[in-house]
Amino acid sequence: MAITEKLDNTGILLVKGELDEVTGSAVSANDTSYFAAEFDEVTISPISGGLAKRIHANGLIQVANYIDDYTLNIV
Repeated sequence: MAITEKLDNTGILLVKGELDEVTGSAVSANDTSYFAAEFDEVTISPISGGLAKRIHANGLIQVANYIDDYTLNIV
């Protein structure tokens, strides 16, 4: 199984490929894209109570800091 995301301890979500908020209505990923209805980088910033990421059933992903889809190195 390929790694498509990595969450570091500061709340930065690293995603391999493209962030797609249009095509998918639920959270999913494949080799080139990460799908969600909305990526929210504000609501839970900064990390509070140890929470860095929350994924909701309606396709919303909340990340404590920011989403970086360029620097994820898959090894």
